[in-house]
Amino acid sequence: MSNATETLDTTGSDLEFIKLDVQSRIAFIEQKLLEQDHLLPTHLAAIHSSLIQYEELVHVLSDAEIKVFLQGNMKHAQVKLVEETSKATKARVSSRIPKTSVDDL
Repeated sequence: MSNATETLDTTGSDLEFIKLDVQSRIAFIEQKLLEQDHLLPTHLAAIHSSLIQYEELVHVLSDAEIKVFLQGNMKHAQVKLVEETSKATKARVSSRIPKTSVDDL
């Protein structure tokens, strides 16, 4: 029974260690977002694997930390989740799409 308790304590301290590791990596990413850092993919991969292995970390991290992690992923993947459409883009797209009316349906 004592071994089970020790295992639980070790798991708890392991989780705390992983949490601190993830938080320090997120802080590093936050500092490096403005630069082109070659270690960014390494930190993102380590955080990702930690989040997969310890799902409860997602609930422990703050919204700001999760936001930084997502910003790092967006920078690394060079994607934007939402981009405002300019008037020129709207005009270009609407010129290609024919006007549909009720009579067409």
